[in-house]
Amino acid sequence: MKLPASTSVRTSMIGQSENFRGWGTTNTAATWGSLQVVSGLGLIVCWLIWFARTRAIAEHLAPGRLRYRPSTAVLAWFIPVGNLYLPKQIANDIWHASSPPARPGTMAPGTRLHLWWGFWLAALLDLAHVLVDAQVGFGRLGAHLRPIDASTGHYPCRPSWV
Repeated sequence: MKLPASTSVRTSMIGQSENFRGWGTTNTAATWGSLQVVSGLGLIVCWLIWFARTRAIAEHLAPGRLRYRPSTAVLAWFIPVGNLYLPKQIANDIWHASSPPARPGTMAPGTRLHLWWGFWLAALLDLAHVLVDAQVGFGRLGAHLRPIDASTGHYPCRPSWV
């Protein structure tokens, strides 16, 4: 695909395009980044409100059968290490309180709930991996994406395979 002559595109070493009809500028990136953070925080607040309300409704459906207090539906997401299993236990309680039994004396299967939690944990671990990778560099194979030091003409930290 050939771009029109009036379009200026320059790709830097880290793969970001610059000056593509004004979309690659620093101000645009900061604006989109800010919108992403604000919308993400809004989604977190909405999720917590929904989860707390759902927990309150489950208490009315199965009074006395839920394991945790209603406030734990929100607080569980912020407890270190506890946030890996407490929200799932609360979701299990909500699921079983609001689902009709599959057969008399049994609970409805929670396959979808287990899949959701598995994907949530996988995404959380992936985020942790990305954050750790950002702290220690781009990793061994991504080292060539680091900017070149202008004074020496070399990468700041040369990988062992180069």
